[in-house]
Amino acid sequence: MPVKQVRSAQATPLKRVWREEKALFAAVLAIALCSFVKNTTYIGDAGSFGPLNDVFLVFSFVMVIWNAMAISRHAEKLAERLGEPYGTMILTLAAITVEVVMIITIMTHGTANPQVARDTIYSTLMILLNLVIGLALLMGGIKYGEQRYNMKSSKAYLSMLFIMVGLGLIFPNAMTQPHHALYTGFLIFQSLMLYAYFLRMQSGRLSYFFVHSPPPILKLSDAEIAAEDAAVLKPLEAEEEVEARHHISLSYHGTLLLLSLAAVSILAEFFAATIDVTIEHFHAPKALAGLVTAIIILSPEGVTAIRAAVNNQMQRVINIVLGSSLSTVALTIPAVLIFGALTHQQVTLALPPAQMGLLIISLLICSISETGGETSPVEGLIQLSLFVAFLVLIFV
Repeated sequence: MPVKQVRSAQATPLKRVWREEKALFAAVLAIALCSFVKNTTYIGDAGSFGPLNDVFLVFSFVMVIWNAMAISRHAEKLAERLGEPYGTMILTLAAITVEVVMIITIMTHGTANPQVARDTIYSTLMILLNLVIGLALLMGGIKYGEQRYNMKSSKAYLSMLFIMVGLGLIFPNAMTQPHHALYTGFLIFQSLMLYAYFLRMQSGRLSYFFVHSPPPILKLSDAEIAAEDAAVLKPLEAEEEVEARHHISLSYHGTLLLLSLAAVSILAEFFAATIDVTIEHFHAPKALAGLVTAIIILSPEGVTAIRAAVNNQMQRVINIVLGSSLSTVALTIPAVLIFGALTHQQVTLALPPAQMGLLIISLLICSISETGGETSPVEGLIQLSLFVAFLVLIFV
């Protein structure tokens, strides 16, 4: 076992938390500071104290990002302990929890913005499908050339994504007001039912769809064959890895993940109170709030996916990127619709024509690039170009 892990295991629980959870302690101090500013009468509520508003926006943004990274770290440990596909499911569900909290918090602050959920979901999809997977394919391809994965997983993800995006972000354009309530109920039921069945498939008899299947021996290069032979000759190291994995504490990382989620939820309130005023101050597009929120949500998953590509773990990249995209549409849309119905707030999901077209193109490119079982850096470059187009559309 590495020296760092031995020291961590020998440390008392309090010392271990103090050493490893600096983000959580910083979040507690940040929450205290934000609460003091918000509740001090001569300073005023968040968003009303002039230039300091921008300072606190950046401050809360950094704190939320830092704790989102901590959430990812604990989710990765749980993933390592439980294995695939359960590990990736934990990572994506943790990210969706942060997303729903951020969207609902923004919806309850400042002027009513019925498009905030739509803008955040759309930005999340464009970042995942174009930026994150584009960088992963480009960087992994430059280092390894073709990277292989189980094509059954990407086909399953993309089939679900097409129907979920169609039902949630495209079909609402055709709904008239008298049928809005009926369609909302149908969309909530259909999204949750389809996703529940997909999770059952992912964790049940068809879980092998989401685990990398090795290519035929004839396709292996000499270097890859030598690497496999070397792996066979190291059973003791494999046993040590299994033993180290079983030393990962489910209760510790599960508890700290929940505490970090709670910290992000509280910090999100202060962030939401300042971002609206900042956007108005700089006369920026309202869709920028959705983009910034999506960046916060996806920063841990993006880093994890790109790291996996650099480590030649393309199956994990597919599981993270497409799994997060699917859960974003299938879980976030019902959550915000239910919240909107309970609080009598309008929620607009229908995408404008330009955004709708770009999202459809992104899904089509993914269905071509990510369903062949092998990747190339050219495909990554194409998807990065689509992300640049997405940024241009925000500011024009």
